[in-house]
Amino acid sequence: MNARTALCVGVLVLTAGATIAEANPYRRRLLRTPAQQPAPQPAGQQQQPQQPAANVNRGELNLATNNSQQQIELVIGPATGQVKVVGINGGSEQNFSGVNTINLRTGTNLDVITFQIRTPNVPQINVDTGLGDSDVKFLYEIPSSNVAQTRVNVLGGPGNDKVAFEAKVLARTFNAQWVVRSGSGTNEVVAKTEHCGNADATNVILDTVTGAGFDKLAFETTTEARRQDLRLTGSLGEGEDNALFKFDGVRAATTKVQSTLDLGGSKDQSEMIVVSRGGRIEVNADTRGGSGDDVIKTLLEGTGDAEIAQIGGTGDDYLDIEFSGVIGGRARQLAETGDDFLKYVVTGPRRAQPTMDGGAGFDQGLGFGRVTNIEEFDRQ
Repeated sequence: MNARTALCVGVLVLTAGATIAEANPYRRRLLRTPAQQPAPQPAGQQQQPQQPAANVNRGELNLATNNSQQQIELVIGPATGQVKVVGINGGSEQNFSGVNTINLRTGTNLDVITFQIRTPNVPQINVDTGLGDSDVKFLYEIPSSNVAQTRVNVLGGPGNDKVAFEAKVLARTFNAQWVVRSGSGTNEVVAKTEHCGNADATNVILDTVTGAGFDKLAFETTTEARRQDLRLTGSLGEGEDNALFKFDGVRAATTKVQSTLDLGGSKDQSEMIVVSRGGRIEVNADTRGGSGDDVIKTLLEGTGDAEIAQIGGTGDDYLDIEFSGVIGGRARQLAETGDDFLKYVVTGPRRAQPTMDGGAGFDQGLGFGRVTNIEEFDRQ
């Protein structure tokens, strides 16, 4: 079994600020002020029956739980619009058809929610996990088809929230947009895709905002597609955060990565690895550490161009850029205030033009290019 075959038959294993309610139309619809709540029934009048936990209205499947602990599974597909729901409020299996949107709102207790997605025609999914802790997984097993596309919005609360996207795709083109908004707890967002076979394109957008807790963000892709276009936006708040990105093009392909990452305050770590095996890479990445002692690393391997910016902010920071192959473009490191270490290493032709600025403090560095405010520098 060669590496490509192993990729396609392998099993995915993944371990996994501003008020958002006003900006999110789904949540606006779910949250009511006291004035909007139904008026109480007069004494002696029969009470209206409670709304069911699940109902379909014009293609929208609306699911709302009570405040008890939840363990819910939703199976989407294999037929278009087909959804099976198991376990909501401890209830039995329910089956729905003609679904184009899923809206799920949970209560104040622990929620464990799993979406099993087995169709290329995925309904839009909106999840509001309420005030308690939550663990939400989206597990994709996409069969052979021309185009598979999915759009998911997850809105967390002040609890500790985990969100995982795991996709194994056989469609020729895979388009995914995953948006996560978490609160001030300890949060984790993990995305992993494997795109196999004679594929044309892997297109994934991951957009995350977390609060002041200790947060983890991980995004990994392995694709056999001819092209992959990856867009990452992350804002990780004021806690001690960790971000890891690994993008691998298995065969000759064009890999485009556009990344904007704000690690926020405190001690943070970020590492990005982009590898293209025979193809071309185009990377535009801006990573900012903010206050605190930060570690920011970028490793690119292949042929192509890059626009890399590493901004350490205040604190004692470690900034590291390594290019392996034939990579042009520009690389900029700005450590700002603190006793920092800056590193820029190229294995191959020196086509990129680096700028290394240590800022205020006693700084050390290794590399070449335009160097300022670095007291001890080992020029390569």
